Amino acid sequence: MTPQIIGLLIGGALGVVNWFVLKALAGRVEKPESKRVLGIVGGLDLVILPVIGYLIGLFVFGEPATGAAP
Repeated sequence: MTPQIIGLLIGGALGVVNWFVLKALAGRVEKPESKRVLGIVGGLDLVILPVIGYLIGLFVFGEPATGAAP
C-alpha cells in the first residue's frame, strides 16, 4: 500500500468517527438550525478528511518509487 492510500484510509476512518460524534451531538441540541449545521459538517468531514489524509501521505512521504532509473 502506498502512503497516499494509507493516509486516505486513516482520514476516512477519522471522518466516519467524527460523523458519528456529530450525529450524536445533533441529537442533543434543541435548535433545528444547529442540527442541520452539524449534519452538514459531518457530511463534509466524510469527504474532506480522506482528501487531507491522501495529500498528507503524498506530501510527507512523496511519490512511491517505480523502480525505474531516471
